[in-house]
Amino acid sequence: MDPHGALLRHGFRTGILLAALVSAGVAAPGKQPVLEHASQIRDLSAAEAAKGLPVHLKAVVTYYDAASPDLFVQDASAGIYIACDAPPSIERGQQIEITGVTGPGDFVPVVLHPRIRALGPGTLPKPIQLSFDELLTGRGDSQWFGGEGVIKSAVQGKRHLNLWVASGGGQIKLIVLKFPQLDLQRLVEARVRFRGAVGATFNNKRQLTGLLVFIQNFDDIAIERVVDEPAQTNASLYPLRHADQLLRFSPEEGVGRRVRVRGVVTMQQLGHALFLQDGDQGLMVLTHQLVHVAPGDLVEALGFPALGEFAPVLQDAIFTRVGAGRPPKPIRATADDILKEGEHDANLVEIDARLLSRTRDLHGDSLAMESGNYIFSARFEQLDRSVMESLEEGSDLRLTGICQVEPGGETSQAQSFRLTLRSPADIVVLRRPGWWTLSHTRWFLGFLALGVIAALAWVILLRRRVQAQTMALRKGNRQLSAALDAAEHSRKLAQEANQLKSEFLANMSHEIRTPMNGILGMTGLVLESDLSDEQREFLNDARKSAESLLALLNDILDFSKIEAGRMELYPITFSLRDCLKNATSALAVNAEQKGLQLRVEVAPEAPDALVGDPLRLRQVLLNLLNNAVKFTHAGSIEMRANVYERREGAITLHFSVSDTGVGIPPDKIEAIFEAFRQADGSISRNYGGTGLGLTICARLVNMMAGRVWVESEPGQGSIFHFTAVMQEAAESSNGHQPAHTVLHQNQPEHPSTGPLRILLAEDNAVNQTIVTRMLRKLGHSVTVAGNGRETLASWQDGNFDLILMDIQMPLMDGFECTAAIRLCDQRRGTHTPIIAVTAHAMKGDEERCLAAGMDGYLAKPVRSQDLYAAIARVMARQESSAEEAPAEPQRTV
Repeated sequence: MDPHGALLRHGFRTGILLAALVSAGVAAPGKQPVLEHASQIRDLSAAEAAKGLPVHLKAVVTYYDAASPDLFVQDASAGIYIACDAPPSIERGQQIEITGVTGPGDFVPVVLHPRIRALGPGTLPKPIQLSFDELLTGRGDSQWFGGEGVIKSAVQGKRHLNLWVASGGGQIKLIVLKFPQLDLQRLVEARVRFRGAVGATFNNKRQLTGLLVFIQNFDDIAIERVVDEPAQTNASLYPLRHADQLLRFSPEEGVGRRVRVRGVVTMQQLGHALFLQDGDQGLMVLTHQLVHVAPGDLVEALGFPALGEFAPVLQDAIFTRVGAGRPPKPIRATADDILKEGEHDANLVEIDARLLSRTRDLHGDSLAMESGNYIFSARFEQLDRSVMESLEEGSDLRLTGICQVEPGGETSQAQSFRLTLRSPADIVVLRRPGWWTLSHTRWFLGFLALGVIAALAWVILLRRRVQAQTMALRKGNRQLSAALDAAEHSRKLAQEANQLKSEFLANMSHEIRTPMNGILGMTGLVLESDLSDEQREFLNDARKSAESLLALLNDILDFSKIEAGRMELYPITFSLRDCLKNATSALAVNAEQKGLQLRVEVAPEAPDALVGDPLRLRQVLLNLLNNAVKFTHAGSIEMRANVYERREGAITLHFSVSDTGVGIPPDKIEAIFEAFRQADGSISRNYGGTGLGLTICARLVNMMAGRVWVESEPGQGSIFHFTAVMQEAAESSNGHQPAHTVLHQNQPEHPSTGPLRILLAEDNAVNQTIVTRMLRKLGHSVTVAGNGRETLASWQDGNFDLILMDIQMPLMDGFECTAAIRLCDQRRGTHTPIIAVTAHAMKGDEERCLAAGMDGYLAKPVRSQDLYAAIARVMARQESSAEEAPAEPQRTV
C-alpha cells in the first residue's frame, strides 16, 4: 500500500471530521455514544479509536508524572493512558473525572485532549497478577499490576530510579519516580515485590519491544530478601575471577551470584558494553553505566556471568576505574587462527585482509573483508565520511578491533566472526590496488585474444558470409526497430504514469484545500462573533486541528516532490537578515504564549545580500524553530547564523537553533531524521506530528549542498545545526549592522487601501461567503460570480477595480477567463488587476498563473491578513504603473 496515499486519505477523513465538529458547534452535541468505561476504549481497534469517539470516565490515578506529563488511571473495568495536553493539578490516588476523545495511540488506544476534574480521595484497585508470557501479549498495558522478581541492575538517572528485574523468565524495567537516597548496590540480587502501571516500548509497527512498570513511590517496592548484605555494600567481598574461569564447572560455585573481574579496557560502547582484556582472555561486560573510560584504564567489573554467543559475558554489571595504563597491544592473528578454536572472542586482535566492498547505513559503516578463504565484516560505530571514501576496494588493510566470533552449524562451532573498529587509527592501508592487477591483465589478454581470433575469422569467412551477414543485419534492424518501438511505448507509459501521479497530487491538494478553506474561514468568522468561553475554546481547538492538518498536507506534498526528484531550488537575490527575521516573527506569538524568549543573532561578518532560495531556507528554519517551541516548556530559544567557509566565490553559512527543551536520547538522534520516525512513542502521545518535518529539512539542506546534525542532552535541550552553500551578491548601499534581537510578539502590519469595487470569481458557496465577509469588513464592495462566463459578463457590464479569480470553475476556468479579459484590456488600453485565489498549490501553479497574465497569487486556505496584504501590493503596483511604464507581474504570496 502507498504510505503517502494512506496518509492523504487519513488527512481527508480528519478534515471531514473537523468540518462536522465546527458545523455542530452550536447544534445538537455529538450523536455518537459516550464511552464511560476504560475497557470499552481498550476494546477498540486502532482505526475505530482514530475516529475521536467521546469519552467520559471516572477513575483513580495510578501513576502521574507532571513533568512529562504521563498519566495512568484505572476504573473498575481496566486501566488506560491519558495523553495530557498540559499537566493537571492532581495526585496519585485521587478520584478524577475525565472527558475527552479516543485516539489510536502507538500501541493501545488512549484518551486525547482530556479535561480533568479532581473529585477527591480515591482507593487504589487490587493489582492484577499476570505472568511474563501474558504481559508479552500486551494485555497488561496501562493496568495496575503487581509482580515480583530479582533485581539484576540499578541505575539512578536524572529524574528516575531505573531497576532491571528478572521476572518469570524475562526482564522488566521498573521506572521509579520518587525515591530516597539509596545504596544501589544493596538492591542488586535482592528479591522484591512491586506494584505500578504497566507501560511498554514499541516500534513504529505497533509491536512490543520491551516491558516497563511505572512506579510512583519507592514505597510501592517491598524488599523480601537481601543476599549477603555486607557483601553487597563492598564489591571487594565478591570473589575475584579471571575471565577464562567464568562458567566453568565448579561444585562449590553459587547459582545466580555475581562475580568480580579485573581487566584493562580495550573498547567502550557507552551505556551498552565494555570490553576488557584479562591476560590472554577478552571479556564482554554488558552494563547500563554512563561513565566514560579510555582504552588502557584498569577497571573492576561486578556482574552476573551469562551465556554469550560463543564465550561467557558479564551481564547487568557495574564497573569502577581502579587505575590507568597503556592501551593493550592487539593479538596478531589470521582468520584461520580466529576460527580454529574461537579463543579470540572478545579479544583485541590485529589482522591483515583485503577490502571487498564498503556499505553505510543509519547505524554506522561496514567493510566486507577477505582473509585467506574467509570473508568477515568490520564495522565502525562512528567514522568520518572522508576516511570511508578514501578506502578503495581491492586495497590491502591492517585492521585492529574487537573480535566477536559467531557460532554456527549443529555443533555451534566457530563459523564466522566480525570486528568492531574503534577509530580511524584502527585502519592502516598496506597497499592500494593498481590498474595492472593480475585480474585486469587476464581480462585484457582475453579480450585481445578474442579480438585477434575474431579478426582472423572475419577475414577468412568474409566472402562466404556477406549474404548471411546482410540477412542477419536486416533481421537485426527489424528487431532493433521493434525494441525501439517497445522502448518508446514504455517511455510514454512512464510519462503517463508520472502525469497521472502529478494530477492525482494536484487534485488531492485542490480537493482538500477547498473544504479546508471553508473550515478555517468559517471558524474564523464564528470566532469573531459573540461566543461563550467554552464555545470559543472548542472553535479554537478545531482551528488549530485544521491548521495542523494543512501543515500535514504541505509536508506530504513536499515529501512526495522530494521523493520523486521534482523539488527544485529557485535562487534569487535576497536579504539574509530579513529572511531570519521573517522566520522568527512567524513563531514569536507561539513562543510568547509559552513564556519563552526567542532570540536571533547574525555574526557581523555574515553578508546580508545573498543569492539562494530564501523560501526553502525559511522553510528549514521554520521547521526547526517550530520543533524548538513545541518541545520547550520554559527558558529560551536562540537562532544564530555565521560564516562557516568561503571558497571560490561561494560562501557556506552555518545556522543553529538551540532550545532548553526536553532533549533527545543519544540512541534516538539518528532516527529523528528518518521519514515517519520520532525519538520515541511518547512523543506522538504528548506532542503529535508525523515525523516528516526533520526529514524534509534534511533533504532541503542536502539540496543546498549542506549537512544537518544535532547535539542534545535529555532534559537539558537540543542544538540543531545545518550548513548551506550560497553565492554572495552585491551589498545594498546602506550596508547592515550586526543583528542581535529579542522577539516578543508578532504584529504584522499591511498597508490598507481605500474602498474598492471587487469582482469575486468563485464557484464554492462557502468560499464565496468567507471571502465576501473578509472584504466587506474593510469597506470594499463585492460582486460574486459563480463561473468563468458569469465572471466575464459581470466584468464587461461593470466597472471593477480588482478581480479575485478562482482557477477551477465550471463553463470557463480561470485561465480562459483571464485570457479573455486581457484581450479586452489590450483593445481598450486598460489593465484590470487580477489576483489568483486557488486551491492549486503544486509546483509550477503560481508560475502558470503569473504567466497567464494575473498580477498576484494566493493559495487556499486564504487567511484574512494574507488577502489584505496581496490586495494592497497589487493596487500599489497598479497606482505606480499609471505614472510609470507598465511593469512585469510580480509574485504575491
